[in-house]
Amino acid sequence: MRKIFTLLVVAALTLSACGSVRDSRLNPFNWFGQSRSESIERAGNANPLIPQRSALSKPRNRAPLPGPLVQRITALEVDRTPGGAVIRAEGLAAASGAFDVVLIPSEAKQAATLSFELRAKMPSRAPRGGPEAARKVIAAASVTNQQLSGVRTIRVIGLENMRSARR
Repeated sequence: MRKIFTLLVVAALTLSACGSVRDSRLNPFNWFGQSRSESIERAGNANPLIPQRSALSKPRNRAPLPGPLVQRITALEVDRTPGGAVIRAEGLAAASGAFDVVLIPSEAKQAATLSFELRAKMPSRAPRGGPEAARKVIAAASVTNQQLSGVRTIRVIGLENMRSARR
């Protein structure tokens, strides 16, 4: 009877310690925290993410961007996978009917930051505004452990704001 009682006490104490592991850095589900929103200040009509071409640089042959930036980023989740992570971003488009929503890597380079842009194509005659449920768009991107090495912040950029999740 004493052995069973001792075993039950040890098991109860061990399980009660799991609560502290749940909130610690040892738990892989806590590696990226909750996202937070940051505002973006734009100067004029120039896009700060596209570098200005100098006379010495060679012109790049790159595909056109797949539509304009989504108006506002509303949510960002980073889910760990065995080979890396899945980044899921949710946003509100400027008009209803947005399609072909993609999360593409941004050219803005910052130390220990992985940046993405949430872009969506818009219909040619899309009326601006509308209910939020009709303007809601969701996209995801997968990144490998090699791409995540040294990354402390994942950032998704929209037209009005950006959301970031930190390790």
